[in-house]
Amino acid sequence: MSAEIEAQLTSLPWVSKADLLEVREEVTRVREELGRVERELREVEGRLGRLAGQDIASVRREVEGIGKRVEELRSRVAGVEGRVKELAARVSRMEAVAGLTTMVGRWKAGTCGKCVKGVCGAWRVSDEVAATLRRMFGGDAVVKDGGVWRVRVFKVPHLCAPCPLYEPRARREDEGAGVGNAP
Repeated sequence: MSAEIEAQLTSLPWVSKADLLEVREEVTRVREELGRVERELREVEGRLGRLAGQDIASVRREVEGIGKRVEELRSRVAGVEGRVKELAARVSRMEAVAGLTTMVGRWKAGTCGKCVKGVCGAWRVSDEVAATLRRMFGGDAVVKDGGVWRVRVFKVPHLCAPCPLYEPRARREDEGAGVGNAP
């Protein structure tokens, strides 16, 4: 009979949102700057109305300066648009990978001898990972099992797809260790 193998999952490195937050912050900065430029343009327009032909050269210089700032903002917006397109392409690729891991993970979860009533007995997850999984997949994505967090694999099949601890149910039953392990 083989010894039971159990692993602990303490982090989910793929949960980072840093790229999206960086883009959001840049968009906020560009919006704020555009607001300042719009206010300046309104001020210049107001002065133009009051000048009625006086000191036009001074106003023209201000307008040219504002025009340069507008061009800089357009360049920044183009950069942000490029970054958003890059992130969208990454998300698209990750959606394809997630779909594949879901499909493979569901199959493995349904045939794994370490899956008992839909809960993985091979992995323990830390409190931090359990909180992340509950937030991402719903409150019932993990269950407390004797002081240890376990994953409800039919809610989070992604864990099963790359799992090195997978053991087909039939093999475990042949060894006598799988009695009562039906999902």
